[in-house]
Amino acid sequence: MSTQPTVSVLMPVRNAQAYIALSVSSLLRQTLDDFELLVINDGSTDETLGVLASIADRRIRVLGDDQQRGISFRLNEGLGLANGLFIARMD
Repeated sequence: MSTQPTVSVLMPVRNAQAYIALSVSSLLRQTLDDFELLVINDGSTDETLGVLASIADRRIRVLGDDQQRGISFRLNEGLGLANGLFIARMD
């Protein structure tokens, strides 16, 4: 993204394979398209990352690692990496 997005949406996930595609799809269909979506993985052991890899959209950044650190840690991690003027959460 070449300019600062208006909104950074933080979405912490762990083992969200069953609903991650629907959740991301819902965000991508919003009328406001000036946002970045930071999906912060918290040690998923299912196919969450595989599902995310299949979604091609320049606004999505997948972060995190294979360790479970908890939602507070992951949200703070996302705050530190967000580029938006405003912050929103999607849990």
